[in-house]
Formats: sequence, structure tokens, C-alpha cells
Amino acid sequence: MKPAKKKERSAGFIIVRESQRGWEVLGLRVWGKIDIPKGHLEDGEDDIDAALRECQEEAGITVTPHDMRWGSDSFVSVRPHKDVVIFLAKTNQEPVIKKNPETNKFEHDGYVWLTWDQIRQMSYPYLRNAFDWAQSSVEAYS
Repeated sequence: MKPAKKKERSAGFIIVRESQRGWEVLGLRVWGKIDIPKGHLEDGEDDIDAALRECQEEAGITVTPHDMRWGSDSFVSVRPHKDVVIFLAKTNQEPVIKKNPETNKFEHDGYVWLTWDQIRQMSYPYLRNAFDWAQSSVEAYS
């Protein structure tokens, strides 16, 4: 009997900012889709460390404890092959799309600031419940 394969785990951030039109959510463009800064945990990393690293690597945004104004709670999107742990942070920084340091290739072809409704419509379906959680958190403590 084959041993069960360990389920992969990823972590990332829903990044928001306040603007004249209200709260906006960062969407990373992935050749026709919208994603958030996230990626797999490296050896020895915990969820928050991976999320912080991925946010810096993929969007050029450095998240500090002050930016996590809603606390360190997270939302876990459970998928058959991977669990994705998602944190929430506010920023005043403008994203910078960078090449993956390991592959030297771009994983995203740009970014856009979207409303909650827009990001739900344009993102991967497994992220939609995370956006509901994030929006509720932002609205409850704003």
C-alpha cells in the first residue's frame, strides 16, 4: 500500500487599501485571471512567514504587523490537493510585479485595484469565500 501523499499547503494575503471610491482589493493578473499574492510553504516556514515572503516576492509589498490591523486571523480555503491559508492586510504601497527569484520568470503580468464585487467575479472560484471573509472583517472593524 502506498503511503498517503502529504497535502500541499500555501499561504498568502488579501491586500486592501482605502481610496476615494472606498475599499479596493489588490488583484494580480495572471494572463486573463485574477489572483492574490500567495504561494507554497518552503521547508521550515509557517503560514504567516510564507504569506509575508510571497507578498514581497510577487507584489513587492512588505506587510508589517501594523498593516494587519484586523489581527492575525486567517481564512483557510480547503481544496482537494492543497489548503490555502489567507491573511488580510492594508497597504499604502503600490505593487511592483517581479520575476520569481527561483525561475527568473514572471508569474503575473500586472496588477489592478478592484472593488469587492469585481474581484469576486474575476478571481479563481476557490478564493471567493476568502473575499467574503475579508470584506466582512474590513467592514466590521473600519
